[in-house]
Amino acid sequence: MSSLPPLTLNYSNQLASITFNRPEKRNAFSSDMLRLLSDALDELEQKNDHSVLVLRGSNGHFCSGWDFNEFEEMTEKGLEHLENTFLEHLSILNRLEAHSKLVISIVEGSVMGFGFSLMARSDITLCASNSHFAFPELDIGIVPSIVMIDVHRFVNPKTALEWLISGRQISAEEVAQVGLVSKLIPPSSSFNEVVDTTIKEIAKKSPEAISITKSTFHKFGSLSPSEIEKLASQVAADSLCNPIMLKSPKAIK
Repeated sequence: MSSLPPLTLNYSNQLASITFNRPEKRNAFSSDMLRLLSDALDELEQKNDHSVLVLRGSNGHFCSGWDFNEFEEMTEKGLEHLENTFLEHLSILNRLEAHSKLVISIVEGSVMGFGFSLMARSDITLCASNSHFAFPELDIGIVPSIVMIDVHRFVNPKTALEWLISGRQISAEEVAQVGLVSKLIPPSSSFNEVVDTTIKEIAKKSPEAISITKSTFHKFGSLSPSEIEKLASQVAADSLCNPIMLKSPKAIK
């Protein structure tokens, strides 16, 4: 068992990295990890010089969902406690999705339940092609209603329901086909090299420009075509007049 905390936050240049560190559980989430994640997101909001947040799991697995061993203790505290706990889970996911930093998930190995939601709420997903996904909740009589929110949002209905009900292992290729993977990477010795190169190229860009690009992109989804055009024009004009963001066109290669 690792002597490290179950979740760690580290900084390097413009990168912030959160690592899930419960390798003996394939990085299944616990209440302690959720609190640490909440604290890390709070801390990161104050870091103006960091533009990218990387999420990854230790020992070759991303996150195998929620630790089912906690459910018995949670159930003993009653229905209201359970409902409030699940609302807290969703609140953290909402904060991750709305975070000012660009969130990149590095997906390897096993991804289940809550791990799927963490990946789905990220802005970019770099995924090893031998990763595997599953929703095993029904096998033990649990309705997967929390992760169902993200499966319903991002996957077409017939595929989504089959995934949720079958509990079968889902390949990375299948997940990529529905648009949840930004880049599928062969699990070779160069996997980390490809990941590191991709992240470093993104992190070179202006933190302010990355943040505004992310927020503008997500706003488009709730606007009419004319509102999108107005917002796009405003943001384009603002960026051209922003001396912090603007670089010489000669910088483009």
